[in-house]
Amino acid sequence: MPDHITGGTVSTPRRWTREIEEGTYYPSHEAVDFYHRYKEDIALMAEMGFNVFRLSINWGGSIPTGTIKRQTRKVLRFIMTFLRNAGNTESNRSSRSRTMKRHGR
Repeated sequence: MPDHITGGTVSTPRRWTREIEEGTYYPSHEAVDFYHRYKEDIALMAEMGFNVFRLSINWGGSIPTGTIKRQTRKVLRFIMTFLRNAGNTESNRSSRSRTMKRHGR
């Protein structure tokens, strides 16, 4: 059964609708879009002072049939590119450099 609970505010309570109403906000219909927004998301985290990022991959969802097909290859390429580039930011390079200097390397 689809979720038909609308968003609400202090002055407008949430409500349940029988059908999805066009133009109505349903909070649970908004999903994380890491695939398209990861660069901005990581930049925002860095701006907030976070220096650790933990990534969890649902391999069963990435390769649901156990067979790697064209779409799955695209997802795996994205994940591998992201992981290769993840530690390649300016702040990470500076941090590694400071750590290496501190340990005489």
